[in-house]
Amino acid sequence: MPTSFTALIAAHGAPAVFLLVLLGAVPSEIVLPMAGAVAGPSPGGLVAVTAAGVAAHQASAVFWYSVGRRVGHRRCRRWVAMHGRRFGVAPSTLDRAVAWFRRCGARAVLLSRALPVARALVCLPAGAARLGFRRFFAAALLGSTAWCSLLVGIGVALAARAPRAVAWLDRAAWAALALAATVVLARRLRRPRRPRGQSAGER
Repeated sequence: MPTSFTALIAAHGAPAVFLLVLLGAVPSEIVLPMAGAVAGPSPGGLVAVTAAGVAAHQASAVFWYSVGRRVGHRRCRRWVAMHGRRFGVAPSTLDRAVAWFRRCGARAVLLSRALPVARALVCLPAGAARLGFRRFFAAALLGSTAWCSLLVGIGVALAARAPRAVAWLDRAAWAALALAATVVLARRLRRPRRPRGQSAGER
């Protein structure tokens, strides 16, 4: 059984990269360089892991676009105001993403692919504003392909010039996973508990 993220990627290739990037507990800015370092000797492997990263980014983008298109900006903002703290997102962050999208349109979708939080948030106003799906998909695809290719290329360069850096990436992945688990646990523990015997109607 793989005992590290690099071993996991080496054993399962593109499917492992797709799941890791899609789940997002470990940032793609760590996963994709590791994937590039592992697949570096094989051009076919590089294409496969890059495509897996792009596919995961696109799946996430389409999901959030669909949410925005279905519920609209106001309902999205209300939900963020109520639950966004659990995910580290404030209403003001969503408002900035909306303002950026209104200024730049599809270009905001393209450029946001390189920004960890904005890449999801910009998709919400894109959907709510009824940006054409083909235009949205093309902008997201172009940005995702360029960003994922760059990250995989960085991994190839690291493997060739600084092999020890790959081990540091693996440690960073475990640290990111531990941090995500700690944040989730801390937020659950900080959630106020309802006193015993108090029903929902007694608030």
